[in-house]
Parts: sequence; structure tokens; C-alpha cells
Amino acid sequence: MSEATEWGPGHLTVGDLAFHFFPYSRLRVALAAREEAAAAGSPAATPHRPAQRLIRDARDADLVAVDWMRSLGFTDAVATPVGADEGIDVLAERAVAQVKKEGSRTTRPTVQQLHGAATAKQRAAPFFSMAGYTPPAITWASHQDIALFPYDLQGTPQPVNPPALRLLETADKQAGRATDTSHGS
Repeated sequence: MSEATEWGPGHLTVGDLAFHFFPYSRLRVALAAREEAAAAGSPAATPHRPAQRLIRDARDADLVAVDWMRSLGFTDAVATPVGADEGIDVLAERAVAQVKKEGSRTTRPTVQQLHGAATAKQRAAPFFSMAGYTPPAITWASHQDIALFPYDLQGTPQPVNPPALRLLETADKQAGRATDTSHGS
């Protein structure tokens, strides 16, 4: 992979290519995130997990969360319509999820709101947040069995608490069994 180098405001070279653009501070972050994800051998490398794709806005984040919800076993997951969603961005028969694409970490009260909505509907409550979570949010969610996933600019979530890790491991085991069954036929 060619390494990107910056040679002045509004200029970037990748290999023999030179790009000229208006200075945009997030470009550096997006390029660094892409390089980091490629170097880390992200979880999206397994066949049952969604392919990475750039998250440009909140709707992209919702749609990536739908893909991940489906890979986590909530196969009927769909994004709620844009607008007033009462804190639910992804809806499935067995789960409701919230997705935050914000600059600050998600707090305990926000996680509690999703928990309230999920409890009322008797569903699981995975939460996806680009900025991550405050320590009180992680502690509280862990005790309430709410799976917390911070995600990167390519939409790849990482489990940040035990419920999220269990959900991901269960999905991996189920996908492994499905693969074994299909190869055994």
C-alpha cells in the first residue's frame, strides 16, 4: 500500500498521484483511520461480517449499523426513517439499536434512554457510537447487559464491554456452525 504524504496545505500525494483540495482537517483523520484499519486486520475480514465502507454522515452510520446488526444475528434489522425516531435508529424483531455519529463520547443518560425504549419493547439494545462512551456509560451498560460498540470511520465496530463481546462471539460461533454445515454437505 502506498503511503500518503502531505506536502502543503491542500495537497496530498499517494505514490505518483498528487491531489489538490481545499484544506480539510478531517481528511488526515480519515486517511489515518483507513491505514490503521488496514494494518489491524479488522474483524470485517471474516466472511460473515460486513465490508468496510466510509461513513460520511449520520445516515451512513445508521446503514452500517443495520449491516452489523444483521451479522450479529438480528437478520431482520432495518434503519428507521430519518427524523424523530425516539432514540431508535435500527429496528429488529429482537432488538432496537441507537447509532451516534457525534464528536463527544456517549454518556450514561443516553444509554439509559435506549435501555428504556428496549425494555418497553422487550428487546435487546445494542448501541453504536463513533466517539465511544464515557466510563459511567460503560459501567452502567455492562450491568444492564447492553452491548456497546464504538466504531471507526469505516464503520467497523469494536466491542467495548462484556455484553458486546458476548454478542460478537455468539455471532461468530453461529456463523462458524453455518459454514461447517454448508461445507459438510
